[in-house]
Amino acid sequence: MTKPEFMGQFDRLCRGFKYEATGEQAEAWFRRIGHALVEDWSEAVTTLLCAPRFPLLDPVLAALEAAGAHRKRQQIERDKKPASILYRLVQEGQASSHLSPLLFQAIKAFAGRDQVRHYLSVVERNQDLEPLEREEQETQLRREEVRLSGILNESVPKLTNEDLSVFVERYGSAVAA
Repeated sequence: MTKPEFMGQFDRLCRGFKYEATGEQAEAWFRRIGHALVEDWSEAVTTLLCAPRFPLLDPVLAALEAAGAHRKRQQIERDKKPASILYRLVQEGQASSHLSPLLFQAIKAFAGRDQVRHYLSVVERNQDLEPLEREEQETQLRREEVRLSGILNESVPKLTNEDLSVFVERYGSAVAA
């Protein structure tokens, strides 16, 4: 979440308890909580506002974790019906993806590498991370980028002309990157 998103909910929490937080406290809270999704933070603040007093950090982290778990459970429940329908259709032989396994692997690796590159740029721009933490995340992301690039380099040359044209049509000039 962004700092303004965090501050909106943090201010709501402070107003709810008539708590006067200093700028340093707000910054410290953001450094501990900034990794969470804004939806989870908002839900956690709602839960925390039901408490009798302003919370310490541990209950806040527990509330964030509970909100994230609740959101994931809800998403799983929403996805169950379409997934069960697709599973039934696949079992009955009525569904097909029209993608060869090799083309699917190439698309998955390309999309994954693109996502890793996005997260790498987010980590590089994040000034709130400790240098050691930033270095660890960058190293992990670069390692994953190399792994996915290897899968791409291995699978793309093996694609049939038809699959290659589908791949290039889908991703255009980005394939060369």
